[in-house]
Amino acid sequence: MKCTILSLVVFCLFATTNCMGQSETTDIGDQVKIELKDGSVIYGSIVNQTGNNLEVQSDSFGKIEVEISDIKKIDVLKKEQSEKDQKGNSIDYHNSTHYFVAPSAYSLKKGQSYYENIGIFWNSYTTGITDNFSLSLGGEIISLLFAANFPIVYVSPKYSIPFENESGAFAVTATAFTTPEDDFNTYGFITGSLTFGNRNTNLTIGSGIGFSSIDGFENEVVPFNFSTMIRIGPKMSFLSENWIIMDEGFNDSFGILSAGLRLHFKNSGSALNVGLWRVTEDMGSVIGIPFVSGTVAIK
Repeated sequence: MKCTILSLVVFCLFATTNCMGQSETTDIGDQVKIELKDGSVIYGSIVNQTGNNLEVQSDSFGKIEVEISDIKKIDVLKKEQSEKDQKGNSIDYHNSTHYFVAPSAYSLKKGQSYYENIGIFWNSYTTGITDNFSLSLGGEIISLLFAANFPIVYVSPKYSIPFENESGAFAVTATAFTTPEDDFNTYGFITGSLTFGNRNTNLTIGSGIGFSSIDGFENEVVPFNFSTMIRIGPKMSFLSENWIIMDEGFNDSFGILSAGLRLHFKNSGSALNVGLWRVTEDMGSVIGIPFVSGTVAIK
């Protein structure tokens, strides 16, 4: 009797372990990521399933049959994780919303969010409130580490109007910075952005006007930006963000140029950005100022 009970317990544990090792319940038409026991990974959609086999339509291998006993794990992909552009590259919804610093006119989808770090000291969090409206919150920590002052913080809402078939978008972004220790004096700018192209490969032109809680709106400094992102492979995009700063009533101006790469991680929406910035004024022997940032998709 004891042996029978022990055998039953062992069987239940084994069955439970197998169930835990299995993945989400799948249905016909689901976009899935299948990890096999030999380490292989298959992306595709389920077209048929029986008790022993899954029939998968793979983008890379066509229609294939996979024995369930060979499967280590199955993940059902969200719609945005399985969508691809015309070249077969996954669409990066999270990083399509910005270049190095400048925003594109695309917004996050409702419920999507990501954390971003720029140069270690600047941190922000962005979330999609609706498909057209997103909100960013962030600040710097240099003041806390070196000056023992309260850091500069910011809030930046964006309202986006996408074109048909996601061939581009128009957006208005307001960014306000404040230092609580400085009587909450606020300064920032309102920017209009027009993006042409899809979320993976596009060009954005934008301009804005500055404001402050003391002086109101002013046009002494007017920034124009021309930015582009070009997907050059499944894991890499080319980035270029360029600014023209008009100063002193358009009597004086200078440019800020940049170029670099965006490295897309396996986790959809997470990426590392590396590049060089250079002003058009004389920088001596300095080729450019390095720039590094990273985004981590949360949802």
